[in-house]
Amino acid sequence: MNKASFVLLFTFFVCIFSNDYLDVSNILESHTSQLPPDTKNFDGQALAYVTPWNRRGYEIAKTFNHKFTLVSPVWYQIRPSLELKGQHDIDKDWVEQVRNTGIETKPKIVPRFLFEDWQSTDFQNVFVRRKDELVKLLVSECEQQGWDGVVLDMGYFPFSLAPYRTDLVAFFQKLNEALKLNAQKLILVIPAARGSGQQLFGAREFQQYAPHVDYFSLMTYDFSGSTPGPNAPLSWILHNIMTLVSSKKALAKQLLVGLNLYGYEYLIPKAEKNVRRLKETRKSKPSYRPIVGHEYLDTLKDLQARSQQAVAKWDSTVHEHILTLSDHDQNHIIYYPTQQSISVRLAKIAEFGVGVSLWEIGQGLNLFYDLF
Repeated sequence: MNKASFVLLFTFFVCIFSNDYLDVSNILESHTSQLPPDTKNFDGQALAYVTPWNRRGYEIAKTFNHKFTLVSPVWYQIRPSLELKGQHDIDKDWVEQVRNTGIETKPKIVPRFLFEDWQSTDFQNVFVRRKDELVKLLVSECEQQGWDGVVLDMGYFPFSLAPYRTDLVAFFQKLNEALKLNAQKLILVIPAARGSGQQLFGAREFQQYAPHVDYFSLMTYDFSGSTPGPNAPLSWILHNIMTLVSSKKALAKQLLVGLNLYGYEYLIPKAEKNVRRLKETRKSKPSYRPIVGHEYLDTLKDLQARSQQAVAKWDSTVHEHILTLSDHDQNHIIYYPTQQSISVRLAKIAEFGVGVSLWEIGQGLNLFYDLF
């Protein structure tokens, strides 16, 4: 066992046998990184997403670039007309800083291309009649900008178009062949299975696309949505992994399992304070909002300033911490990742030999990156 594996294993056992409650003061005292930035504890592929609306991610990518094998700035949008947008967000100085920081193994820069405002008919039109144009558009942008590859985020629509699956696979084959001429990577964002309904991207699709894609970025987060609940129950994550790779374990290295570095805060009115508001809530769903690292810390600091005691309780069923707060007319339920929840997931993920994709690194606490 190498030192990196020992550190990860040690962290895992500390988490497993620690108390089921995490005190707010402990989070505030130890949310910063405790290890040198060049310490690497995760041996698999690690894709780090960076968004232009959260500049903190740019700094994280530079500081901890030794931990990431792939960095994907979320810059581009492709319109149904095949118009490419988003070039104004490109930051070449930052790219050079991420690539050239003296480390031997440099992360590959693979920007995300989002298919924006596409409907099913748009996908049918392009993949049947204009796939060569789309391949040329992507390859030309990569060559011009010097990217190491692309991440394609097509949403859900194309995977639901069964009659056009052959055309979609043919597109990825063409694109992959063109990118490989310049040793560039192709990464496909895929949806996670949800409930007992139809699975849009299962083992069959995974095996069909695998010869033409380097990695799959699996969106295993946002499980509960607007209903108060966990962001990514561990059992659900493991179900998705096993569904995709259990029959073809050799393909596991191509799967990058999504880990959320953000959480959700749910606001639920109290009945005894506002009966009318409660009735309205029953007709709709409790209000909620995404919460990122600095907002989570601000909430905890506010509690501490008001001398209000609060602890995050460990839910052993979903393997996430839950922070429950209360004010004069509503309850606050916060699901936000912790070092313990991430450690448990990494330990399980390592058993399958898959990698990770992090959405997104500007939203997490610095302490999280000690685990990678």
